Amino acid sequence: MHPSVNPFTFGNNISDPARFIGRKYEIEQIYTRLRNSEGESSSIVGERRMGKTSILAMLQNPQIMRDSRLDTQYFVPIYVNLEMIDETTTPTQIWKRLLKNIRSNINDADTLVQIDKINSNNNINTFDLNDLFDGYIKHQKRFFFLLLDEFEKITCNPNFGDSFFSGLRSLAIHYNLALVTSSRAPLQELTHSKAIAASPFFNIFATVNLPLLNVEEAHQLVEQAVGVTPLRFRPGEVDYIIRIAGTHPFLLQLAGFYLYQAYSQQMDQNARKQYLDQCFYREVVSHFSYIWDHTKDTQKIGLTALAFLSKRSRGENLPRQEKLKIHEHLKDFEGTMKALCERGLVIIQEGGYRLFSPVYGIWLVNQLKSTYEPQEYESWLQKHETKNTLANIPKQLINEVKTEILPQVSANYRQLLISWLSEPTTITNVISLLRSVI
Repeated sequence: MHPSVNPFTFGNNISDPARFIGRKYEIEQIYTRLRNSEGESSSIVGERRMGKTSILAMLQNPQIMRDSRLDTQYFVPIYVNLEMIDETTTPTQIWKRLLKNIRSNINDADTLVQIDKINSNNNINTFDLNDLFDGYIKHQKRFFFLLLDEFEKITCNPNFGDSFFSGLRSLAIHYNLALVTSSRAPLQELTHSKAIAASPFFNIFATVNLPLLNVEEAHQLVEQAVGVTPLRFRPGEVDYIIRIAGTHPFLLQLAGFYLYQAYSQQMDQNARKQYLDQCFYREVVSHFSYIWDHTKDTQKIGLTALAFLSKRSRGENLPRQEKLKIHEHLKDFEGTMKALCERGLVIIQEGGYRLFSPVYGIWLVNQLKSTYEPQEYESWLQKHETKNTLANIPKQLINEVKTEILPQVSANYRQLLISWLSEPTTITNVISLLRSVI
């Protein structure tokens, strides 16, 4: 590869198996369910830019299928990108797209005629589909598995009611068809109504979570990418990339890209680091904002606590004993912390937890802190005192909270901190933590 061509990419998904790192267990888990006697479905769940589209690309790669003992003459992957679905999209449009893709993998003339007949209808119902599969498609010596990317675009769309999901479930259970969906959260959390969330449709899936890469895979991703070029990163620079990016595949590609750019511009070592830090932080802001905007308040408290615990203030860390108390407090929220770990936002370590990237902690603390604006704060305080928002904070601490802590917090985050401060068992430790950072 010419040195002017950067080997790191972070915009599109990975399509070349030679550049795809890790995920062997997840791929085998999905293939195992396809290979079993029932040909079962899977739901890939992963945070934004965790590599969901890339793993779907690998699942349909013929060589990877053969290496995993999937007969490519029998198993037929059909990828459908659902990103373009909007509020005007109807179930009939989706059925037509799916049938069109299935049709391209069928040679039987009678079956092709029936597919064309159904696709010519203005409205496609589940009875038509059932007749098609029962009378024709099930007799094909092929097994179709639909790779449905960003499936939440359907589950969150009110145009798709129970009949659509019931019909799709019936086809997947009774015929030579399985579904492999991808979404940023478990599908039942991403529905447009409680009725759809309670649908038996979701029972056909096994959830396959996409975690962070492990450290060995992170090294492999960076070193393999730069290894195909004439350039080489200096000792310690790969470790630094992993330190700021964690083992998140998107962040690793991002950091690697800008370090490679710095080398291409013949910067010295100090200039390379400064360039990498500045470009990396600039690029990750929108990604971090998206994560925060799609996080529940209980999880936000956990992330905020870990961001504050990792932050140095006035040259000193929070005393170790008080840190341990905060970690113990977080352990009480086992479900919340487990969810954050599954999302790849938090890592379990000895004695507690840590954020997936220290840069995320820096960004979050910067978001929370604010320059004190007396008029704005007094207006906010008067409004919330009227609502009795601060009623659960102990009287002996309320004055400090009102005069020293909340004025330094951005208005968008004050309510979140009040919820955290209202927990009587940990408020003293939380106050100490806030003092050390704000």
